[in-house]
Amino acid sequence: MKYIKELDSLRAFAVTLVIISHIHSLTYFKSFALGGIGVGFFFVLSGFLITGILLHEKNKPDSSLGNTLKIFYSRRTLRIFPAYYLFLWIVYSLGNKQIVEHPFYFLFYGSNILFFKQASYAGELSPTWSLAVEEQFYITWPLLLLAVNKKYTKQVIIAGIIFSPLFKIIVTVLCKVYGQNSSLLGALMPSNIIYLLSGAYLAWLTIQKSNRLAQFTHFIIPILLIACYYVLHLVIHGALLNSFLFQGVVTMVSVWIINLILIRNKAGNSINWLKNKVMVYIGKISYGMYLYHTIAVSLLLSFMGNYNVLLQHPLTDFIVTYSCTFLVASVSWFLFEKPINSWKNKLSYGLLAKCEKEITTSFEK
Repeated sequence: MKYIKELDSLRAFAVTLVIISHIHSLTYFKSFALGGIGVGFFFVLSGFLITGILLHEKNKPDSSLGNTLKIFYSRRTLRIFPAYYLFLWIVYSLGNKQIVEHPFYFLFYGSNILFFKQASYAGELSPTWSLAVEEQFYITWPLLLLAVNKKYTKQVIIAGIIFSPLFKIIVTVLCKVYGQNSSLLGALMPSNIIYLLSGAYLAWLTIQKSNRLAQFTHFIIPILLIACYYVLHLVIHGALLNSFLFQGVVTMVSVWIINLILIRNKAGNSINWLKNKVMVYIGKISYGMYLYHTIAVSLLLSFMGNYNVLLQHPLTDFIVTYSCTFLVASVSWFLFEKPINSWKNKLSYGLLAKCEKEITTSFEK
């Protein structure tokens, strides 16, 4: 799929929302669930991009299921694993012993399951839950998507979207029966399928060049959804119903924003302010910022404990935390992630298919 700068800028917004939500002094923003909005958008965008890549390869006449999966998983590994394991090492070095106490969950992307069982996050390690969700999605979704017949792709995606709320209802009931705390049910991968597969559905519509895409371009849709959410939020007090409402609004608004950018980009009428170099750069390093920001928040709290006179204003806390996160993520990007990420250029789907075709042809001769 073609690289679109505006999508990187949206990543910058999303990671900023997450960072704001974790700065303790910014209590005013807690009721807006900014972290959930940011992570939800990341999931929708991830589902869109990953599914778009896979469907694009699947639709090629000479595509191979085995080769596509091999390249897909290799490229994902190069992009995700290095920074993730560096982050785990840094957190362990700073004294967080949960990695030692529960090594399997953190080393093999199962921390979301651990957090659900414990009904609590693990301080600096809290960002790993969403990375675990994505990794579990990456393992299962490509296998299913590439194996299913093309004419059933839409049905599979819609079935997955419907399954997500059903899963939450069933598990909530089971938790009550067996006395398990279900407060972090939202950390489990199936609970977030609605985000990931809604992005996948947008990718399918885009590749199909469906006229339904126009339905998402009406500005009134997300505005009404946001208004309805906050009105109903005052009326509905059930945690499960509220989570459904929240996920529905975040999903629809995220899909609408991504689709609006796609349509304007295709028409040559791109959104210039989303091409700002600083925002695009922050989007590029957003993975590192998402990983490292809890470390910055933790160190800031420790610093405030000793020098509370110096840091008392929420804006100061945000500037210091954001700047530190930006700096650490930049160092990680240039010295660690980018050099490893460049190896992905040697793992091109098209290049591999071409080489294998030439090898096969010469062998047959």
